[in-house]
Amino acid sequence: MQIENLTKQTSVLTTQFANVGIFFLNEKEVILIDTGHIHEALDLCQYFQSNNLTVVGIINTHGHIDHVGANFKLQEIYHCQIAMPYVDHIFCEDISRYYMSFSTSVVGGLSVYGHGTFNIDHLIGENETSFEFCGIRFECIGLKGHTFNQKGIVTPDGVCFVGDSLIHMNVLEKVKFPVVTNIEWHFETLNLLKRLDYHTYVLGHGPVIATLGQTIESNVKYFHQKIEEVALLIQKVSQFDEIMYELNKVYNIRKNIFKYFVAERTIRAILSYLEQEERIQIKIEQGVMVYKPL
Repeated sequence: MQIENLTKQTSVLTTQFANVGIFFLNEKEVILIDTGHIHEALDLCQYFQSNNLTVVGIINTHGHIDHVGANFKLQEIYHCQIAMPYVDHIFCEDISRYYMSFSTSVVGGLSVYGHGTFNIDHLIGENETSFEFCGIRFECIGLKGHTFNQKGIVTPDGVCFVGDSLIHMNVLEKVKFPVVTNIEWHFETLNLLKRLDYHTYVLGHGPVIATLGQTIESNVKYFHQKIEEVALLIQKVSQFDEIMYELNKVYNIRKNIFKYFVAERTIRAILSYLEQEERIQIKIEQGVMVYKPL
């Protein structure tokens, strides 16, 4: 883990899987923005204990396990308050709902992240633009698309944490099908990000950046490429499992069941977007759902 000081009060702790924001209330007390992946939860807790820091609050940009991973352990140790976007919180109150956000049924093989849950003290509403938490007012920005109600969190000193609304260019080169719940919302969020004006931006994964323009354009291009790739596949195959099979041949989507469902979630969102754009038709043929080009 490596800490980078961004302002006098705000730092970012880089872990193997994700970035963790640290807002210092004073020399000993901190508010975290996201807590990284559950695989590093114990290491993160140990970091704060060894540095004599007390976590008094946690703000999550969204409810995915690589952003709320240490919530349970930190709350158990420090009894800290937790704020999270409304709707996203539903998946964290009951771990089975988290897996159901990817699949329509709870498959035993998906239960790879443990069963720890945590109490959420403040729900960030869909239309909220700021909120007070642990005596500090934070600005929040609706960045839905990756999840139903993801929020960008801005510290009082102007550091903007954008969660997974934007993928760093270094990370884009490695990912296959990043999670997007709704493609239309995601494109709206990318357009919204163009209008932001803060001096520092922290993405969920990858280095801190000062400007978003080039990264936004790379993300727009990347997702349009994925959309066109799926649209092209529908010219020769029509059933969902066939689409997944063809994509798996190209991208070697991991055989882990959970990873498969992660990719499936995004591909279904792409198909929904293509139907919404009137580029494909979704219908039932001989009792099977099929996707046909228009």
